[in-house]
Amino acid sequence: MAKLNIEKIDTFIDNINRALDEIKFNLENISDFTAFKEIKQSREPGVHYLRIALEGVLDIARHIIAVKGFGLPDMEKQNLIDVLGINNIIPADFAKKISGMQDAECNRSCLLES
Repeated sequence: MAKLNIEKIDTFIDNINRALDEIKFNLENISDFTAFKEIKQSREPGVHYLRIALEGVLDIARHIIAVKGFGLPDMEKQNLIDVLGINNIIPADFAKKISGMQDAECNRSCLLES
């Protein structure tokens, strides 16, 4: 069985951390969520970097699923985060809480409509 590529995972984590740093930077002068939604100069970069961070998490999930041989999920019924929970890579209750984040476009729409 193949081994996890730690260098690859570290690269994904570095990308996630850089995106989170950018999000923090863009939120420094934002007082609340309403202000965030109204100020396009902060909102658009924030959403962009959120998408990058989410993609990094999903890239790690894809790598683990491929290496462990869990098979690709039927995306109509199951997402990558669910697969990690079902296979005890992450706690199942945590997987249920975050499984909706896989659709970054949905998150972007939900974020801006809230």
